[in-house]
Amino acid sequence: MDNIIKILCQLQDIDLQYESFASQLKSSPQSILDLEAKIASLEAQQANAENLIKTFEKKQRTYESDIRDNEAHIKRSREKTKSIKSNKEYQALLKEIEDTEKKNAVLEEEVIKCLYEMESSSGALTTEKEKLKDLQKRLNKEKKTYEVQRKDIEQRFSALETERKSLADQVPKNVLSRYTFLRKVGQGVAVGFVEKGTCSACHTNIPAQYVIELRKTQDIQYCLTCQRFLTWRDEEL
Repeated sequence: MDNIIKILCQLQDIDLQYESFASQLKSSPQSILDLEAKIASLEAQQANAENLIKTFEKKQRTYESDIRDNEAHIKRSREKTKSIKSNKEYQALLKEIEDTEKKNAVLEEEVIKCLYEMESSSGALTTEKEKLKDLQKRLNKEKKTYEVQRKDIEQRFSALETERKSLADQVPKNVLSRYTFLRKVGQGVAVGFVEKGTCSACHTNIPAQYVIELRKTQDIQYCLTCQRFLTWRDEEL
């Protein structure tokens, strides 16, 4: 049975490594996740800038169209003044021309504002595109590096699977079943070690008499508190 405990210790070491590798294979490194988040944020900002530019371009076209219509109206009104004989009608038409010219002045200011906003947004868009290009290069580099690491992890993962099966086949089914259960309920730890009179898994004190019995017997022993398998580390012997 002493040999079974040693195998369980080896099995636990492998399972802890196995879980670590499995976790690494399931998710990308934080550096890649951070870069992807930054890229997504920049892409959103870029899309907003592009939409903003389109909005101001549409407004500019509308304002310029209104200005042209007003200019045509002013031209017709000035032509009309030449044939008006009534002073009242003449003054009214001049007032209409003046009001239309004021409207155009306001519209021209709006066009200038649109041009300013488009220029500002275009500048920001250019900056964001440069940042995005740089981040994508960094992301591609990180992914290439990770792919190399991932292949190494997959190879080690595969080797661990083979080694684990070989060890598990040497453990009686009832013991292996208990080991599996203990790992499930014990946060991945099924085997504890005596360390300075305590169980390394649950950190509770072990009675001195039980420690003496543990050192003498080769039978499988359990922690009296957490019920995990209990054994000595080589340095405790």
